[in-house]
Amino acid sequence: MSFTQSNSRPMRVLTAVRPGKGETPSLTRLKTFSRTTDVEALLYCAIYDPHLSSWRSMTSAHDEDVMKFLIEHEKSNLDALKREFGATCRCCDTCVEWQHPASTGIIQAAKKANADAVFLASSRLTQGLDYHDWDVLTQAPAPVLVCNSIEPKAYRRILVAVDPTHAHQKAASIDTQLLNEASALAELFNAETHAVHAYPNSRTYVTPEMIVPQEVIETWREEHQAAVETLLEPFRIEDVHLVADQPRAAILDTAKKIDADLIVIGASSRSCIADLIVGHTAEYVINHCECDVLCLPANSGLA
Repeated sequence: MSFTQSNSRPMRVLTAVRPGKGETPSLTRLKTFSRTTDVEALLYCAIYDPHLSSWRSMTSAHDEDVMKFLIEHEKSNLDALKREFGATCRCCDTCVEWQHPASTGIIQAAKKANADAVFLASSRLTQGLDYHDWDVLTQAPAPVLVCNSIEPKAYRRILVAVDPTHAHQKAASIDTQLLNEASALAELFNAETHAVHAYPNSRTYVTPEMIVPQEVIETWREEHQAAVETLLEPFRIEDVHLVADQPRAAILDTAKKIDADLIVIGASSRSCIADLIVGHTAEYVINHCECDVLCLPANSGLA
């Protein structure tokens, strides 16, 4: 499922809520969408206490009572949120589970709910993107909106990162899916859509053994520009930004330049040693940008 689902029914959103009370970016964004379209929300929270879990093997029913109390306490918080959101969207259910890692519960709940989107509280509120967050980004059955901003404003400028050269063995269809999702959101919020693509330059490959001639760089630019123009032809794009730089720098610099409210990007599985060492482009963008990021799980069958 995706943001491009049929208008014949409400948009189903699984909103991941962190334990404890208080406004979070995912709840703020849920309010924004509720003002613009018909939303059916599932509020989901996973709680876990490793100390309590370790005691469980040593003690008896007391631990069960403590665990039930924690679940019931968090359930009361979500039920209060459900009543608050009831005036603006259909909060059809709340779910609190004793679950570790939380990513497993989020993915399973999204599948069960047949969610069109997953709203994930910003990982920047903690110590950055961890492997559990990455599991959600790559395995969720729907696009994952990582909510970095707590401002309840609608999206005005959407930046979609495309790579029609299909570098790093990315699926050819992922770019079309990214553009479809960006277009659907642009229509929903009456926003501008911008596209960014990074191509290699002399700084990308400069080493003591290799300095790329300028004429080769110009050839690269022409080839990449032709590929981007072909890809974007069916879509309404306000501006195309072709940047000679590393992808993550190009995306972040362009987002800042146009004051983007949302970045749309593909999330590939961390399956290569290089990704583990260098860090994936999507991960870097999420942890360093000021706006929300919509990630499409390239390995989930959406693309």
